[in-house]
Amino acid sequence: TGEPAAGEPAAAEPAAGEPAAGEPAAGEPAAAAPVPAPEPERPTASSDLSCPEGTTAKGDGSCERADGSKHGPHLVKSDDGSHVIGQWESGQKIGLWTERRKDGTQVMQMWEAGRKSGIYQEMNAKGDVIKNGAYKDGKLHGDLEITGKDGKVTHETWDNGKKVEAP
Repeated sequence: TGEPAAGEPAAAEPAAGEPAAGEPAAGEPAAAAPVPAPEPERPTASSDLSCPEGTTAKGDGSCERADGSKHGPHLVKSDDGSHVIGQWESGQKIGLWTERRKDGTQVMQMWEAGRKSGIYQEMNAKGDVIKNGAYKDGKLHGDLEITGKDGKVTHETWDNGKKVEAP
């Protein structure tokens, strides 16, 4: 009804010629409606890359030479928190590659001349190692230690990519 509630002071009326509260004075422009802040720019795979000289960043998260071979860092990030990080040399994966999946699990794998070679580990979302083994010439080789959800540790033996059955 425009009347103040019992016990509340009446709103002060503006003096003649003065604007009401929240209105601009005569001759002043009206205040613009608040504009929402722009969304921060989400980094893309290529914007996070520092590509070596002679290469250009590609949309797939890698750096590429003029001949089309991948060379330099590899970085792919997804909105779900997953990512893949590694290194290319003349079109072949080298060194340590890590992959974090959207469920928080992670895989770490060594590469040499484009082939899996060396350590291989998988971790659960808490960071506990659940698989620990190695690759040789691109194939699982040697002892693979597997820790189940119940904490029980089992071992598998691999020989050049083939599981060796226990005698």
